[in-house]
Amino acid sequence: MDDFVRRISVHAERVANGKNREVCGLVERAAGGFRIQMRLGDGNTHCQLAGEEPMVTFHVHLDFGGGQFSPRDYDQPGYMTRRGRLCYQEGRGREALVTRYGRRGGSVCADSGLARVPQ
Repeated sequence: MDDFVRRISVHAERVANGKNREVCGLVERAAGGFRIQMRLGDGNTHCQLAGEEPMVTFHVHLDFGGGQFSPRDYDQPGYMTRRGRLCYQEGRGREALVTRYGRRGGSVCADSGLARVPQ
């Protein structure tokens, strides 16, 4: 699933930046692969989707208000992307950077000082 979301995240972030609206989605297993449902948020408002369990959330974060992820961004486990960095989080402080080489734990997704890792 990481590889699928990593490829999708680049395009989702491009749409979010172009529209200046956050993008959120749900990633689900389907027909031997994965599918993602996405929608645009209303400006800097956190957008949400409802789906059936098990589901994994996906959220593109724009740099509103300093660019930090809000507590609502950690409501449930899932992927978050900001400035080209993709993370998988299971709660604040339990985040891993997702790259083409796998996950790297101990990273804080919203840390603006974190060097960009090639995807």
